[in-house]
Amino acid sequence: ELQRVRPRHRRRIARWTARVGAGLIAGTHLDLSGELRRAGLAVRTILLKPADRWAIRRFVDRRLAISRIAGTRPALAVTTSAVAALADDARGDLGRVEYVLYEASQWLVERRDADRGAHLSDRSAWLLVVDESDIAAAVQLISAKS
Repeated sequence: ELQRVRPRHRRRIARWTARVGAGLIAGTHLDLSGELRRAGLAVRTILLKPADRWAIRRFVDRRLAISRIAGTRPALAVTTSAVAALADDARGDLGRVEYVLYEASQWLVERRDADRGAHLSDRSAWLLVVDESDIAAAVQLISAKS
């Protein structure tokens, strides 16, 4: 995420790295190769392919497994159609997948709370199933926030 660092700080990091002869490995969503070369670094770019639907499914499954290990409640399940909707929206960006999935699950919890008049303590036994309509709602909410 080197693009998140202010340009002045990036230049300072790059000049220091070049001066001491160290290597720098950085991930970024922007092409910063020219900036880094001007600072004296040799640059090698490795472009990652966007995640396909299968990779997104594995990513979602890993995130859900981690939340189950951590004891997060309510437990979530994500339908195949929801994964397809995530893939269509995110166009391979796993950060976007995670963000939309989080928003969809929060929206679903809030909707269930309103429907049932539930309290936070009532959530522990729930299994919430995220489907494509929940993904669509989350994308709309995210768009409205922007």
